[in-house]
Amino acid sequence: MGLMADPQNPSTLYASTSGGGLFKTIDGGGSWVPLSGLPPVLCCVLAVDPQNAGTAYSVAGDGFYKTIDGGASWNLVSLRAIGFSVQALRVTSSGALYASVGGGGGIAKSTDGGANWTRVSSEYTLLAIDPQNPDTLYVNGPPSGVLKSVDGGANWSVLNSSGYFSFLVVDPRNSGTLYAGAGWQILKSTDGGASWISLSFGFTPTKPPVIPDGILSLAVHPKNPALLYGIVNRFVDVPGLLSSTYYLILSTDGGAT
Repeated sequence: MGLMADPQNPSTLYASTSGGGLFKTIDGGGSWVPLSGLPPVLCCVLAVDPQNAGTAYSVAGDGFYKTIDGGASWNLVSLRAIGFSVQALRVTSSGALYASVGGGGGIAKSTDGGANWTRVSSEYTLLAIDPQNPDTLYVNGPPSGVLKSVDGGANWSVLNSSGYFSFLVVDPRNSGTLYAGAGWQILKSTDGGASWISLSFGFTPTKPPVIPDGILSLAVHPKNPALLYGIVNRFVDVPGLLSSTYYLILSTDGGAT
């Protein structure tokens, strides 16, 4: 389950669902339409090109796909080039692609549009990129917490040993502001990850806790960083049945409410 905003069109967002498929909104989340052309897998991972409107990349199943028409059609770029269980995908302003691969796959990088990939980290996952500086990367993974690289992944320094997050996002207008998800907490840093505060988002934890319950994804409006969009998963455990409901949440004040 993921959420991604188009930097060129602030009212355009894409959402991937655990039930399969991609959805798109062009009115800031007021209405959504399904996108076709990708394999019918349980989940797909998406990255939107910050420089080229309508261009996005997706990992669906074991294929890497590209669209240049806002998701109306998709072309297969490569097959089994990255590996399985891709958790996050990012494209920088310089055109480089980074993928966070689960199962110990670490971070992979492509400089040819996704046709070929090389590993830049074998230990960490959950990738965020500074929109102002494409060589500045953030990763997260136990036991070291949040790490930062300023040279495209060649070297890493530990910023904070806060544990494992479900997402990590950099404010596109302010490089020092980061958001992270930790179960039923949204964490915010205004000093580049050195310290964090917890933001309330109106939900109480499920009891007993269920994984992956809580805040799953967050997107920052590319033009107005006070607007945050989030996806929350809440499980309901009744005798003989475990069901979940997904909620789209919105903050208009940078996460204060």
